[in-house]
Amino acid sequence: MNISKTSILCINTPEQVKNTLQELGFKTPETMKHLGITLAKTMVDTVEATIQSINEKAIQRRILATTPPTDMLHRATLVKKAYIPLYNHIFMALPIDKNQAGSIQQGIQTFLWTRQKEGVRLQKRRMVSKQRINASHEMGGLEIPLVEHTISGLHCNLIQRIYKNMIRDEGNLTLKLTA
Repeated sequence: MNISKTSILCINTPEQVKNTLQELGFKTPETMKHLGITLAKTMVDTVEATIQSINEKAIQRRILATTPPTDMLHRATLVKKAYIPLYNHIFMALPIDKNQAGSIQQGIQTFLWTRQKEGVRLQKRRMVSKQRINASHEMGGLEIPLVEHTISGLHCNLIQRIYKNMIRDEGNLTLKLTA
């Protein structure tokens, strides 16, 4: 183990233990990134830090995608295929409240209705009503799922997967007991 490269996230750790770890050469950062999630001392701080780390990537992709002239359907495809998947692991792993989901939805709308020209953000004309963004093309929408619907869908998938594993494990348990 390389102590100079090892970091320890101290949650509910007495200050004396933390100081001892630092004296031994361990790093004790306030946050630590693991599997795409920025871990912090509290759950609220973890969610906020993780969303902030994703926002940087989203802003870079937004700038790259909005610099060339793109039509509305291409932007809708970019949102569905590149923007929302950035957040999927956060939606599955962490509890997201309505305010955080609303700020992500606002980021999607900003992505749709602004463009960059020579480093300056310009407001474009809104072509689709905010309430109709998730509607089908036949209804005049862009078929972009609402963030809250995506979150609840991923949570339902997680619950279904856990339930199926429980059923499968119970079936294996009864086979082991009867065999």
